Amino acid sequence: MENQFYKDIILHAPIAYVCHKIHYNQKGEGIGSSITEANNSFATLCNLDLESLQHKCLTEVLPQLKQISGNWPQMMAEVTESGITKEFTYQQKENGNWICLQLYSPFAGHCVTLFDQIRKPIEVTEKLTESEEKYRFLTENIQDVIWTLDLETRRFNFVSSSVEKLRGYTLDEVMAQKADETLTPDSLAYFLKVIPERFKNYVETGITKYYTDELEQPCKDGTTIWTEAITYFWTNPRTQRVEVIGTSRDISERKAAVDKLKTSERRLSTLINNLNGVVYRCQNNPEWSMEYFSDGILDLTGYERSDFINNKVRSYNSIIHPDDRESVRNTVQTAVRDQTFYKLEYRILKADSNIAWVWENGCGVFKDGDLVSLEGYITDISERKNAEQALKESEEKFRSVFKISPDLISITRLSDGLYVNVNDSFVRNSGYSREELIGNTAEEIGIWSDPADRQLLVNTLKKDGYIHNLEAVFNKKGGKKMIGLMSASLMNFNDEPHLLAFTRDISEQKKTQQEIQLLNETLETRVEERTAELRVVNKELEAFAYTVSHDLRAPLRAIDGFANILKEDYENLLDKEGEKVVNTIIENTSRMGTLIDDLLAFSRLSRSPINLSRVNMNQVVEQAYSEVVDCEAGKLIQFKTGPLPEIMADHALIKQVWINLISNAVKFSSKCEKPQISISAKADNKSIVFEIKDNGVGFNMKYVGKLFGVFQRLHSVREFKGTGVGLAIVQRIVMRHGGVVWAKSEPESGTSFFFTLPDAKNAN
Repeated sequence: MENQFYKDIILHAPIAYVCHKIHYNQKGEGIGSSITEANNSFATLCNLDLESLQHKCLTEVLPQLKQISGNWPQMMAEVTESGITKEFTYQQKENGNWICLQLYSPFAGHCVTLFDQIRKPIEVTEKLTESEEKYRFLTENIQDVIWTLDLETRRFNFVSSSVEKLRGYTLDEVMAQKADETLTPDSLAYFLKVIPERFKNYVETGITKYYTDELEQPCKDGTTIWTEAITYFWTNPRTQRVEVIGTSRDISERKAAVDKLKTSERRLSTLINNLNGVVYRCQNNPEWSMEYFSDGILDLTGYERSDFINNKVRSYNSIIHPDDRESVRNTVQTAVRDQTFYKLEYRILKADSNIAWVWENGCGVFKDGDLVSLEGYITDISERKNAEQALKESEEKFRSVFKISPDLISITRLSDGLYVNVNDSFVRNSGYSREELIGNTAEEIGIWSDPADRQLLVNTLKKDGYIHNLEAVFNKKGGKKMIGLMSASLMNFNDEPHLLAFTRDISEQKKTQQEIQLLNETLETRVEERTAELRVVNKELEAFAYTVSHDLRAPLRAIDGFANILKEDYENLLDKEGEKVVNTIIENTSRMGTLIDDLLAFSRLSRSPINLSRVNMNQVVEQAYSEVVDCEAGKLIQFKTGPLPEIMADHALIKQVWINLISNAVKFSSKCEKPQISISAKADNKSIVFEIKDNGVGFNMKYVGKLFGVFQRLHSVREFKGTGVGLAIVQRIVMRHGGVVWAKSEPESGTSFFFTLPDAKNAN
């Protein structure tokens, strides 16, 4: 009912009313408009009915308006965006009536135009004709300078006498000057830039517009002043030439004040935008609609400042942590009600999804008792909050350590040893209750067996501020003793120096050390006895080796000799069984001799010295291979060796290692159609790992433990000849060089032997 009432008023008002909807392009520029609503007066002005006006543009129904502006959509869009009202005056061609036209925007995207008929404006020439004397009196007695300028000659047709007070020049001197001489170079350049466009607009539209400019003018004394020039164009009816009529007013003081204010505002803006935080102004509504944010908001939140202004993209409330929003609102509203400052600490959600802690200080701004806005300051306190949290966690950890630590922890006053606090372990180990300890001194309790130990502790702390691993004896309740290892440092408590001490009960450890010391003394004696026994055993082994090498060989040679005589001299007398027996004797005596040789060689390895030198492993491998494999057999074997580094070793012993390993590989791959043997090496820390690989018969890894034992065999003598000592010799030589040896294999898939030796480049 009420809305209809106001609508009827507008519809039947004598002032012509029309509302347009503005059409924009992607750049936000006005490119068109359409009439959405108009009243009867506007329809009459256009000589159309209301229905015919719908969806038409303004210049379509009033073409003569094009003389005011050639781009009405853009002008109406500017009015809509800026909220500034524009006003024009024009004369209707058909009836000569004068119309006052006003543009304003009541709501977004729409522009309202009002047309009101007015009296014909009084021309300047009519004024001059009407009262020449009044005009002269006015121009000669006001402080402002009134002037007219011929645009073609750029010389003054008239200047009021007040110019002498304004610039110090006489009236004759000014009239003799061109307009160019009355302006400083910068102001002249500006004036010459704007005059052509204004002149063109006047000539094309005939509409009188007033222009206001600030210009700097030179004075006769060499100084300059700032003037405010209000100008408009008119056509002199006597000369029919276009002239500029203007007034100039001294605004130097105002200009200085404005410049000073701008400088102050600029400094304030610089200060605000360089603060380690954000200055804001917002509305007191649920979303905290922001009217202003300083530049620091981007660093604080990660969002652009423009995002928050009038909630264009997001509201400030939306980035406050959901758990903190209610408390923030309650605190602010309480401060607004009491008209006091509010101080807050809360969390915000940043653009990168991280959470930051902020501190805010602000207040309500009131005018005539009404709340206008909220203004305040916000800064990031995440580092402080994190430090507080870290301190809290540290204190919690210290309390936890203090309480449950197995060490005896105590806090005592440095001056007299008064106990301030002790942990559970101290109570449990000392036998004293907390009540017996707290508030009493160490001397009163008698906890130090030797008071000199505490004095040493105090002296060291006063000198260095700390002490580590002070060993002392302490008296437990009931007369028992405890050996403790104490570390302590100074701390300030209630403005007095105290010591924080950690004591570890090492009584059992000391007892164990004494037992170990006694055991070591006993072991030294036992080692000497065992060493003597080993010397005896070594001599017996040497004697055994001598016996094996001499005493056993003689009967073996005799058995072998007589068996060969029997075979050669009585061959015709022996039947097949006899020949078999004789051959078996010869074969076993030969094998027995080989076993004795290998056993003696293995025995000598433990006693012979090692002569270290740089060994070229490629040469050693070639020599060993040539000794093991003859030319004919070598043609059947595919033998490959990569580049091998130098090592520090005994040349003869390492050669024996390769002879044994290559012999092993040749023997166990001999039944393959295409025997393959490869040798390679790689660095491992300060050692070299060597590998020899074959494609022979292999073995089951569950028997690998027997591989390096003396006389241990994984294959029968009938399958592969040998004594089972070769790999034991390899292991003994490698171990004497500080290395290790191992193997990997699978049945019918070949075998790889590995051993390590020191790298020559790491040797001193």
